[in-house]
Amino acid sequence: DDSHPMLLHDPNLCIQCFRCVVGCQDSVVNDVLEMGYRGFQSRIIVDQLKTFAESSCVSCGECIQLCPTGALTEKKSMGTGRPWDLETAQTTCPYCGVGCQMDLHIDKKQNKVVKVTGTECVPNQGMLCVKGRFAYDFPADSKRLTQPLIRKDGSLQPTSWEEALDFTANRLGEIKAEHGADSICAVGSARDTNENNYSMMKFTRAVIGTNNLDHCART
Repeated sequence: DDSHPMLLHDPNLCIQCFRCVVGCQDSVVNDVLEMGYRGFQSRIIVDQLKTFAESSCVSCGECIQLCPTGALTEKKSMGTGRPWDLETAQTTCPYCGVGCQMDLHIDKKQNKVVKVTGTECVPNQGMLCVKGRFAYDFPADSKRLTQPLIRKDGSLQPTSWEEALDFTANRLGEIKAEHGADSICAVGSARDTNENNYSMMKFTRAVIGTNNLDHCART
């Protein structure tokens, strides 16, 4: 079954160890996988004989990480390198403030993350959501910003951090002096840490002097 964009299911490699079923039902509680039929005809079934693409799978990839034989495999990482040729680095998932720990599998020659697995520690105990497990392309994206930009003469131009911070501080001061503190609003990001969002809140209220705060995860 290669209907799913993120995973490949090959029942011929399954040894019926039930690891994927337990992970899906008990760990992440999605109740998508089950063991169907009986005896030598037993096999993993998806939402009562649906394909993965048609099922209620949320693409968390827990079954992929638990499978010991490759019956469930991540499509994105196929052919990207053998495990012993890749470097592993533990880091914190950047997509929300929970702080899930994950291992990046890195091809050093290409300087590129080719796979992500959950780390067996708190707070996630190896589990990851679809973003944490599969959305790892952005570090090597050619459009990623690598330095601050300031708009000059109608176009964004590279600058130093010192100039960017001074420019931002001066503009905030000018806007506050001319239009008042409530003319400024701060918006937090779920991809930042709780500590950084707290610092943004304190800065907005204590320094700027306004309660105009919002967050992209509010809804």
